[in-house]
Amino acid sequence: MQPIIEAVCRELGVTSREKARRDAVAERVVAAYRGGSRLPLNMVSAGLSEYSNA
Repeated sequence: MQPIIEAVCRELGVTSREKARRDAVAERVVAAYRGGSRLPLNMVSAGLSEYSNA
């Protein structure tokens, strides 16, 4: 899952110093995985959706 989290963070422009934002992305990706959305594209979409409502 780490490569997916890294890809989402790069897409969103989240730097390695932005721990809270990176944690939020990781939380969404892991939640999608645990919820059964295990295809990489679904996990990426979940990570991106963290900020689409912001």
